[in-house]
Amino acid sequence: QITLLVVFPPLFFLFLAANVGLYGSGVILIREAMIRWKKGWASVFLLGVAYGIVEEGLDLWTLFYSKAGPVGNLGFYGHWLGVNWVWTVGLLIFHSVYSIGLPIFLFGLVFPELKTKSLVSGTRLAATALCLIADSIFLFVFVSAIYSGYNPGGTLLLFSGLVAATFVVLARKLPDNFLRTNPGQPKWSPRKFAFAGALLFPATLLAGGIAAGANLPPEIPFVLDIILAAFILTRAYKSMGTVNNQEEKVALSIGLVFPIAVFGLIASIGLANPLIIVPDLFFIL
Repeated sequence: QITLLVVFPPLFFLFLAANVGLYGSGVILIREAMIRWKKGWASVFLLGVAYGIVEEGLDLWTLFYSKAGPVGNLGFYGHWLGVNWVWTVGLLIFHSVYSIGLPIFLFGLVFPELKTKSLVSGTRLAATALCLIADSIFLFVFVSAIYSGYNPGGTLLLFSGLVAATFVVLARKLPDNFLRTNPGQPKWSPRKFAFAGALLFPATLLAGGIAAGANLPPEIPFVLDIILAAFILTRAYKSMGTVNNQEEKVALSIGLVFPIAVFGLIASIGLANPLIIVPDLFFIL
């Protein structure tokens, strides 16, 4: 499928536009909520989970469909009551941190003067929300067509929508100081921040596949993913400090992205398409 996107540009740009509309509008809206509600990173992560449920559950159905393309054996390992639970928890952590949290974090690094300023309001804010809604409808229709033999059912979709709404309400009500960094200088070196960031991806998203291969009870990776993600993120955030921490923030960001680039490179080599491999090599080098 990835090769097809590169070889057939119209399809590639169609999916590119869909991804930009989905991820871009999601990041902008959650950043606006963070600023307007005067909330901290704990609320951002909760909103990121809500976003992940909307995208992967309501739009793409990967949280439910056992035979969805990217799910693999996690569509059967830990599948219960119509939900791919092990896949779901790892993917929601991924979206919360990488799809939503990291872009907001990087924007604050690159444009520190805009860190606490709203970017869209009025008509532009409404247009951003409409973009997300339209993109979601498009993906829902598209997935309904390609998964013509499967339908999660109204009950499961409604329940998922209610869960997503619950996470939004929790994010709104959570105190802004729920997750606080210790004042002063960073407690860790940049290398330690990079290591912590690099540990998150294999410790959470890859844990399910490893547990499935080892035939462990699915409850183990389900709970372990949540514990490890919470531990790594809270420890890193509290150790970041409030002054002279620019280098540490950059190191954490690089650490978060590096294992994904390596994983993408390994996955791309099997496709033998240099147009796919080059971007991964560019990042690593």
